[in-house]
Amino acid sequence: MKQMKNLLVNKYEISTNEELKKVASKYNAEVLTKVRIADVEKIENSGLTCDEYSYALKAHFDFVVTIGKYLSPEFVIEFDETSHGQYKTSIKNDKLKNSICKKLQIPIFRINTNFLKEVGELPKFNRRSIFAGKFDSLASWLVEIWFLEKAFYEAQNNGLVPCDEPFIWSSFIGQDPFAQSRLYLHNLYKEKLCTTYIPRIIKGHDIDEVAWATLAILPLNNGRYIFGFAECKSVNFSAISAYELCEELAILNIVDEIIKYEKSEFLGLTKQEIEKKEEEFRKKYLIPKFLE
Repeated sequence: MKQMKNLLVNKYEISTNEELKKVASKYNAEVLTKVRIADVEKIENSGLTCDEYSYALKAHFDFVVTIGKYLSPEFVIEFDETSHGQYKTSIKNDKLKNSICKKLQIPIFRINTNFLKEVGELPKFNRRSIFAGKFDSLASWLVEIWFLEKAFYEAQNNGLVPCDEPFIWSSFIGQDPFAQSRLYLHNLYKEKLCTTYIPRIIKGHDIDEVAWATLAILPLNNGRYIFGFAECKSVNFSAISAYELCEELAILNIVDEIIKYEKSEFLGLTKQEIEKKEEEFRKKYLIPKFLE
């Protein structure tokens, strides 16, 4: 018997598929894999360039979350492996796909292995915010937050929510997986480990404003520094943007580094070392004037 080709090519794609399906099923949604771009959105006379049109005919999305009898597309998740940005062909294709999504108004969020980790609960911390939530993964949380926004605007259209009230995901009880990390820093500040519980945030983006990154810096009481870094990529993903999420993940990264610091696995950085990190960040990313 002829062996058929697997649609999901590695364990990370398999894990992503499982995480997305787990939450999507709660909202009667389906997750389709390896769907051709041209089958998600009409591309004829859509304003795509020749290169974009040709690519849309042959390329696919990793995961498409759909709803309804006719599997109407809601949004797209792309899984980027660690080596993804190291090859010229991959970089070129990613830019084409991002540009297509921007022009055709297709919501897309790009994730990596960090999005498959459990989020929302921290060790050595027994105070829990009523807004905090624990999630099996950030990938599944993205699905949750998407449908939360959808329900919010449906309620608003039905007059159940004031028409001028904006959707703020962190204001919903049990939907903020990052509340614990901020409270954790506040707790450490009270223990006089750090000079502040609010890290200094430096935020920048790539030339296409698809990738946003955050460098978060926390000064310790002994004159050393802990830093967190995160980069996120999204287009038209209204529930939470790469601009928002990269800051939350950078602060979460700081907490991970502090846990290592407290175990003496990491000594923190000197002032000169942290200044070098900031210089490298500013060389790689464009800093908007409104954030300077």
